[in-house]
Order: sequence, then structure tokens, then C-alpha cells
Amino acid sequence: IPSITVTDNATGIPTNIIGHIFELDFTTKTSGNGIGLYLVKQIISNKFNGNISVANTTDGAEFLMTFQKVHRKI
Repeated sequence: IPSITVTDNATGIPTNIIGHIFELDFTTKTSGNGIGLYLVKQIISNKFNGNISVANTTDGAEFLMTFQKVHRKI
């Protein structure tokens, strides 16, 4: 399965919000609108038949995007 992993080395995502970060209108920023990660999830799911997930590691946060192979004739 094709995939992309993005990691950081910060403190990770607090456990009380990690399950909500892909929800529409969810934000931790006072000037945020909560649409960014929601749109990412929708695009990966609907346009690429894939999935995005997030987990905290010992070094920080890790986002995993997986994609289904699609065979198209051009």
C-alpha cells in the first residue's frame, strides 16, 4: 500500500484532543477556523480512496497517509 509518513520532534498532540483533530470546526487556535485537517482527511478519503491517521511517538506526532492503488486508463 502506498503511504506517506510525516513526523515531527515536538511534544506531540495532547491525548485529550488527538481524537478530534480531523473534525470540522475543531481548533486549538484563537484565530483558527478548524477546517485544515478536516479538508486534508476529506481529500485523501474521497479523492484518493485513502486514509490519514495520527499517533504520538516518543519523539512527537506522526501522521500516516495511506492510499489505495487506482488503475486508470488514459
